[in-house]
Amino acid sequence: MSGRVEGKICVITGAAGGLGLAMAHALGREGGTVVVTDIDAARGAGAEDELRQAGIAASFLSHDATSPEDWERIIAAVLQRHGRIDVLVNNAGGGLDMDIEAMDFAHYKKMIALNLDTAFLGNKYGVAAMKATGGSIINLSSVGGLIGTASLPAYSAAKGGVRLLTKCVAAHCGQRGYGIRVNSVHP
Repeated sequence: MSGRVEGKICVITGAAGGLGLAMAHALGREGGTVVVTDIDAARGAGAEDELRQAGIAASFLSHDATSPEDWERIIAAVLQRHGRIDVLVNNAGGGLDMDIEAMDFAHYKKMIALNLDTAFLGNKYGVAAMKATGGSIINLSSVGGLIGTASLPAYSAAKGGVRLLTKCVAAHCGQRGYGIRVNSVHP
């Protein structure tokens, strides 16, 4: 199929490389205008160039997805430039984990911020931006959010939280008739 997101404005967080960049390519090939965000400005600019060279309408915004202020800034920038957001992919996350005995609380909090707080903020600001026009929010969870893994307790807890946060936000949007689909995927 082609043209599934023709003319749609698609924001993908954590898209300077890896899965986020692959999703930006896929959405762009399907006709979407993509806005890639990432904390790594140099890689983000490179991703923008790569997407444009592939014939995709793309732009990059530097973005710390753990920061409410950065969310406010990038949402305002996209709305000012494009007038709406149709698709928001909350992909920012990752990190290395360790078993429960080796992990200190600071590492645990970092993993929760990187993998769950980013999704919370994306959903909060995404719903506000989309509620008048509708749209789609896709939250990246993980198979680690479905099953426990001895070496990934903080990551798995965060990704399990993303799964249930998604259900809560979907119910919220449905009850209010916002026309926003909210789904999680679990690679």
